[in-house]
Amino acid sequence: MSSEDIELEPIEPRMLTSRERFIQGTSAFVTKVKRDNKCDLITQVKSEQVFEFPVGGEDATGYMRAQKILLISCAHAGNLITVKFIKDKAVSGELAYSDLIWLLPTTFHFANPDTLKVEETAKVTAPLHNSLTEAVREKEENKIALFLKAIANAGQIISLKQVKLLCETAKYPEYIQVIAIQTLAQISKQDPTKVQGFFLQIFMDVSRCEAVRIMACIVLLDSAPPQPVVIAMANAMLYEDNLHIASFVYSHMKAITKIRDLAYYNLTTHIN
Repeated sequence: MSSEDIELEPIEPRMLTSRERFIQGTSAFVTKVKRDNKCDLITQVKSEQVFEFPVGGEDATGYMRAQKILLISCAHAGNLITVKFIKDKAVSGELAYSDLIWLLPTTFHFANPDTLKVEETAKVTAPLHNSLTEAVREKEENKIALFLKAIANAGQIISLKQVKLLCETAKYPEYIQVIAIQTLAQISKQDPTKVQGFFLQIFMDVSRCEAVRIMACIVLLDSAPPQPVVIAMANAMLYEDNLHIASFVYSHMKAITKIRDLAYYNLTTHIN
């Protein structure tokens, strides 16, 4: 086989300065072979070399690698600044979907929930608080119930003051007071001690309606109250005129003592 059967395309050499020594290159060879019974004949050979500067643009290998390292560092930091940075980049569409798949779970895993979160959660829950205030002012009960449930789903302790106003007195409808108590129980799971005294006050108030007092009893016992609170509830039932409430409290406490979950161990001990 002679050299005339092979066609090679010349490659022009690149002039590289010493300043651009961080270069990545790839080479590719394409060979076309014609086979017969006697031998294999090379009909065409194509060689291609690609030189790439890692920081030559957003699509460069080094740029993308540096971006990934930066995102990993931000996710592992877990503070409010890095979480807001990643959130802004994700919302603005600057991050690819392939990056969001691993970045968001990693960020949520390492995020510290106790790091300067009051300011951020206040901005998030402010629209809910404003909508609830407007619904109360216009006396739209369906909207009040809707926004209370939305606040309960948010579960932020900063909403306590807004919700307490709806169940401090009996001027609102009965079912609104019940939903407000349930909302308080939901958003106070981070620190139940902030509402245990408030629930006990509602439960002991004989002027409140039956459903509201029963709901206050349920959420109060679910918040793992200390022994003095349990004793105060039991002593109050000795002088309770409403037999329905007294019977419910007795039955509910008796049912709690039969729970074998370790989370109820202290409460079961207090009741016994």
